[in-house]
Amino acid sequence: MRLHHLTVLLLPLALAACATGPAGAPSAGRQGVSLGGSSLLNRVARQVTLTKARFSPGEIDGRDTILSRRAAERYLALRGGQEVPEAPAPLTTYTVRAQDAKYVGELGATKEEQAKMKFLPYESLLELVAERYRCSQGLLTELNGLPANARLKVGDTVRVPNVEPLEIERVGPRAVRGGSRANRVRIVVDQGILEVSAPDGRLLAFFPVSCGNPSTPTPRGDWKLVNMVTLPNFRWDEEMLQRGVRSADFFLFPPGPNNPVGIFWAGTSKTGVGIHGNPLPHTISTGRSHGCIRLTNWDALEFGRLVAVGSPVRIE
Repeated sequence: MRLHHLTVLLLPLALAACATGPAGAPSAGRQGVSLGGSSLLNRVARQVTLTKARFSPGEIDGRDTILSRRAAERYLALRGGQEVPEAPAPLTTYTVRAQDAKYVGELGATKEEQAKMKFLPYESLLELVAERYRCSQGLLTELNGLPANARLKVGDTVRVPNVEPLEIERVGPRAVRGGSRANRVRIVVDQGILEVSAPDGRLLAFFPVSCGNPSTPTPRGDWKLVNMVTLPNFRWDEEMLQRGVRSADFFLFPPGPNNPVGIFWAGTSKTGVGIHGNPLPHTISTGRSHGCIRLTNWDALEFGRLVAVGSPVRIE
């Protein structure tokens, strides 16, 4: 059972007024251009192209979604052409390994139970493989002719999108090294997008995001990144949530892919606002936070590889 609703997060180096809120209306803004493609595989091939070019469609799901349309529009605006080209080898295979099972388990049913855990794991091997290959669980079952409630087991071989895998066993400080503090971050709240650009203005990445709700909006302004943490902890504090005051009555959740801030956190100089991952990738753009900016876990890692402490952040 996931406890990702109406929460306030406090990380080691910064206060995070964030939550995975209930689904709501999609972010306002352009609907983008059609992803195109006459079949599921055609559309997956185009989403793979976008993903590899860092024009993220969020989850790869083989659907002509708003997120895919926005990514396609941005891609074509910069690279030209009438449609996103199909990746020549959009699928590969993956065989579930015994070591994968180490990252799968039951989540506690209450906050107290989860706070006592050492790690917040994936709830199934299907969830692990889907996140590893940046796709929806629904796409995995569809590609492999499996029932919606399929339970993978060690030794199963499945077809997956041919993208760089998110290997949870390798996530650590080195997973986000190599970025530049000179690279700039731009977040357009009403469109639900985050861009990373080089100092010369060249676009390096385009990601869909979820931002704050009407009562706790994401604050506009110019800020900078002040810290970056992989596999962060999660601090749940009812007083902080309701009144903005930190109390002594809280639960500290351990790290893991089902931590409410996902597997990566970047705090900004605006107190209480961070850019972070999310264990529920299908909620990107529709879910709402308490002011933070949420990406899929894989996009959060990509983001961390491009920036560094000191990188400027403009929220508009």
